[in-house]
Amino acid sequence: SVAAVTIVIRDAQGNLLERGEAVQSAAGSAWWHYTTRTRIPMNPFPAIEATARDLPGNEDSFTI
Repeated sequence: SVAAVTIVIRDAQGNLLERGEAVQSAAGSAWWHYTTRTRIPMNPFPAIEATARDLPGNEDSFTI
């Protein structure tokens, strides 16, 4: 199961806009939530990368 999720948000040029840890929506849930701390411009749409890690340290990421 997933132990932690890190979110990285970058603008269209690849510049880092924000990075932080997501929180699990409820204990044992497969859903994680991230709320930005700053206003993120949506035009052009930023790249959002989520990296999930399990307790042994394995990780995988997905970018939209």
